[in-house]
Amino acid sequence: MVGTPTYAVPTWLVRMHPEVLAVTPRGPGAYGARQIMDIVNPAYLHYAERVIRRLVSHVCGHPAVIGYQVDNETKYYDCVSADMQASFVKDLRARFHDDLDALNEAFGLDYWSNRINAWEDFPD
Repeated sequence: MVGTPTYAVPTWLVRMHPEVLAVTPRGPGAYGARQIMDIVNPAYLHYAERVIRRLVSHVCGHPAVIGYQVDNETKYYDCVSADMQASFVKDLRARFHDDLDALNEAFGLDYWSNRINAWEDFPD
């Protein structure tokens, strides 16, 4: 089993793209721990895919390799970044087929006068 090095972000990536660090309710992340990345950040995804593809291309023909593991503890890390919010809204739009009435009904938003009238009404 080959594990990829995407579980923690390297210092050079944080220097080039500080936005890869997760923003949590406690504030922006700081470098130094593992699992501190925003897993939907475009820069993180770009470099993670790059390293995964390179690693896999190097070991894919080895007879001892039976699989690949990107991460065994993937989660959102309490991330509240703009990228995470945009991904959330994109997922809602796909799930409800751009139908705000269906979204409002599914979540009972009319009941407490929390109706969403436009997709842009979601906070950034």
